Amino acid sequence: MIYLDSKEGTPGSTSSFGTLAHEFQHFIHYNYDPFEETWVEEGLSGLARYVCGYGHQPSHVTAFSQAPRPA
Repeated sequence: MIYLDSKEGTPGSTSSFGTLAHEFQHFIHYNYDPFEETWVEEGLSGLARYVCGYGHQPSHVTAFSQAPRPA
């Protein structure tokens, strides 16, 4: 079961479904590779949001463009 805080978005909105796709990817991926690097895991979650049709989060695209490699 996944619980989502509705503070940041309206339940049933594109944003909330994008967040669900992002979090569900974490849920699935952890089962296969619980020790994945954080930057890879977050990138895959962003990709899950996009593949499901909910677009990219502009703040994530900006952050990646400013620092494309992990420190």
